[in-house]
Amino acid sequence: MHIKYRPDIDGLRAVAVGAVVLFHAGFVAFSGGFIGVDVFFVISGYLIGRALFADADDNRLSIARFYERRFRRILPALLVVITVTLVVASFVLLPSELVSFSKSMVASTLFGANFYFQVTQNYFGGVPLSKPLLHMWSLAVEEQYYLVWPIAVLLLYRFGLTRWRTPLIALAIILSLTAAELMLGYSPKTSFYMLPARAWELLAGAIIATGDLPAVRRRTLAEALSALALALILAPVVLYTETIRFPGLSAVPPVLGTALLIHIGQSVQSRTHRLLSLPPFLFIGLISYSLYLWHWPIFSLHFIVAQRDATTAEAIAMLALSVLVAWGSWRFIERPFRRPVPDRAPRRTIAVLLASAFALFAVAGAGLAIVALRGLPQRLPSAARFVDRQRTQPPEIQLGCMFQGELRPDAVSRCFERVRRDPRGKIVLWGDSFARHHIDVLSPRIRAMGLVPVSFIATGCLPTPGVDATFGRGRIDARCGEFSNRVAAELATMPGLRGVVVGARWSNLAGIDFPGGVRDPTARYLMPHGTDIRTLNNSIGALSSALSAIAAAMDRRAVPTTFIDEPPRYPRSAKGCIARAMWSSRPLGICGSDIVEQRRFRTPTVRIFDAALAASPRITRYDPLSLLCTPRCIPFQSGHLLTYDYDHLTRAGSAVALRGFVLPVSPPRAPRNDPAGTAARPGTGTAGTPADRSAPRPGTPPPDRR
Repeated sequence: MHIKYRPDIDGLRAVAVGAVVLFHAGFVAFSGGFIGVDVFFVISGYLIGRALFADADDNRLSIARFYERRFRRILPALLVVITVTLVVASFVLLPSELVSFSKSMVASTLFGANFYFQVTQNYFGGVPLSKPLLHMWSLAVEEQYYLVWPIAVLLLYRFGLTRWRTPLIALAIILSLTAAELMLGYSPKTSFYMLPARAWELLAGAIIATGDLPAVRRRTLAEALSALALALILAPVVLYTETIRFPGLSAVPPVLGTALLIHIGQSVQSRTHRLLSLPPFLFIGLISYSLYLWHWPIFSLHFIVAQRDATTAEAIAMLALSVLVAWGSWRFIERPFRRPVPDRAPRRTIAVLLASAFALFAVAGAGLAIVALRGLPQRLPSAARFVDRQRTQPPEIQLGCMFQGELRPDAVSRCFERVRRDPRGKIVLWGDSFARHHIDVLSPRIRAMGLVPVSFIATGCLPTPGVDATFGRGRIDARCGEFSNRVAAELATMPGLRGVVVGARWSNLAGIDFPGGVRDPTARYLMPHGTDIRTLNNSIGALSSALSAIAAAMDRRAVPTTFIDEPPRYPRSAKGCIARAMWSSRPLGICGSDIVEQRRFRTPTVRIFDAALAASPRITRYDPLSLLCTPRCIPFQSGHLLTYDYDHLTRAGSAVALRGFVLPVSPPRAPRNDPAGTAARPGTGTAGTPADRSAPRPGTPPPDRR
């Protein structure tokens, strides 16, 4: 059966890849461009389903020929992109980065990139541009689908179940979409990266390919529905942001729009279809696969070398370069390998499959070799190798809990229950990742006092009870507010509580200008619970109310509390910048920042602490900035890396930052039968003598209580 070429589908490909590329280029007008991948999934599901159904209807479906066609379509350009990226990476990546790249390279060649990045990289968080092969996750999802779908079609026809194919596909769509939506509440990364949560998008194309759905033949209806379908694709491109709850139900509009356009185009060519068939759309559509493959390594390697986001001019230049390279890749790599093997040439089919397997394993083997060689560290001088070898280690938590990304209520409840059962005296460290990096330095000090260190850590969650935070500038993150409320409730009744230390990324508020003009997508709005006013002033007010509430609650219990201020925030990733400066013999000062700039961007939160200090006699603020900036803030001192990324301290950095820190601790409560007037009062250093709120250890600078 001859399958008719549809130019409008190439036009849809152009829309999909254009949305993705412009999103990755950093153009804020295309903040939802990531939905282009969902459009690709529907197109692939339709085209593959149509080809499989056509072969099955003609009784000539061959799994071997199917994979031979897939390999010729996908592998040549893919392997060239990976190989070229490896060559460039070997000149610009640090050994630790090259090891990470090589692991992703192995995963990509074996079509398991989604599994690798599900463990190592949040697509919408962290620093995705530092992963040159991150975009390979979507190809892995498709290839895993291709492992299952042809066999499913073959079994449907083998057992005479073709009349059930549409109902079964519809059922699978419902189950997969339901799983995607439910998984968002449990593990968003699993929902984003994994085939079971993405299969419904590919199956949405497959159900159109059955030809069983009612055709739209009335031109007026077709015109209206086609325009609506294109709007369902384009609206999310400009309205969605990285912070939306995605995929799940929020992926329905672009998936539905794509499926509707493809379905209508089977019977009527509307104005929308003719628009998508115009030459500019066709050109981008034809090179869309190569463009998708090449653009991300180009953007990523620029980011790694420059150690910053691209300017608008640089982004436009990289877009032009991506299109040029993609055209060459399509013309000289994709097209020659697409020549079909005759149906009755099984030896050639087997030869293609064997050659493909050999090429895949050869590239994967190169990646494994680089991992075994530890990223070729001999390329760097010894000082740079030393810095690059620095690793973040998970802190040792004696009692309490640490959550990274997922806050399951059952796990939180178990954590609090363990703490309640322990009657010993405790000092609690509460906060986000900025409290986390102090655990290993503070815990030994707490134990030396005969007390138990308790950690309540939720990375990405400011300790702000009664306050809702947004994911970046998007939807409200209810998990963080709920966790903060529960911690505050626990502290109000916790047995043996002798002190509280609170640390957080206080200035991570949308609207604050960060040092170096860096745009932080994780900067968020804070709002009193039940409100939704998104301004910097409202965020500052909400933060002030939350910290004052913590101070008042601890004051009522006579529990001294110290808020630890932030370390410097650098415009470049500290470890990579320092190691590269040493690699290229440049001064380390290029990785630093001025202390005046650091104090300026923190001014709004400093005022909040001032208000809390004035209201409560047992509250202190500790500012480590003067110890980390001497006088210029440089993330490397006395042979030690102090900051790992942009602002998270290494253990050595925490030790320097807390050099002058005095633990807040109240004396033990007097026994109930103690004669009145002889016991030390809570919150006092000796009987009848007010405790010194900021007295430092001898020879150390005092806490900053400004």
